[in-house]
Amino acid sequence: MKTGIITVLLAAAIVGCGDNLYAQTAIHKPAPAETRRATPYADLVERHQRGDRQALRIREDVDRHRLWVLALEHVYVYDTRKLTLIRRIRLPGWSVADFMCPPDLALDRRGNAFVSNNVQPRLLQIIPASFQKKEHQLTLISAKRWEVGFGALAFGSDGTLFALTGLAGSLFKIDLASGNATEIALSEPVIEACTLASARQSTPPTEHRAVSLCVSFERRSRRVDISADLTRGQVTNESCDG
Repeated sequence: MKTGIITVLLAAAIVGCGDNLYAQTAIHKPAPAETRRATPYADLVERHQRGDRQALRIREDVDRHRLWVLALEHVYVYDTRKLTLIRRIRLPGWSVADFMCPPDLALDRRGNAFVSNNVQPRLLQIIPASFQKKEHQLTLISAKRWEVGFGALAFGSDGTLFALTGLAGSLFKIDLASGNATEIALSEPVIEACTLASARQSTPPTEHRAVSLCVSFERRSRRVDISADLTRGQVTNESCDG
């Protein structure tokens, strides 16, 4: 598919951008009620929802006792001990399309938060100590020559940041230092997968496999074993559940 065609499709489907951002409820998929009740911060999540603030993604920083909630126009940071709101951070000039996977929020080992844009190849970094924002405009390195945004984000066990395209089920390795997002050649695309996570390593990394990821669909998950040089990924039917 050519870049021009994709651009037209995205432009037609953008729900909103900038300071006036809206989205249809189809983009919002909260966790089941029984899951929310089982978490120690269930009250925070329910209180957030009652305030008409849609939660696209929820991530917990256990070490720093923080709960990060990605909504449509803001990122909310809560204290999980005091059950109070610490900071509300506005997303700068962000756009969201509702016909593909929603944007994501991932936390690195130092507590930095990274927010994806499912329309454009951009990431927003939020520094945990000061809550200052830093934008990363990414250059896509792919034979497809497209310009698309990312839905799911995840850090691998080796600290590498990975991202799934919001639309076509392609996997990219993101290098923030160079500003490049390089496509990983998958054995097959993972279309309709909107969640990405680091898989549990049942065996140590080998010369053939450096890291494993879980891609999740609505009711199932699949495993992706990434090669040691981070250029290829073998998609298997092995489930990551349990």
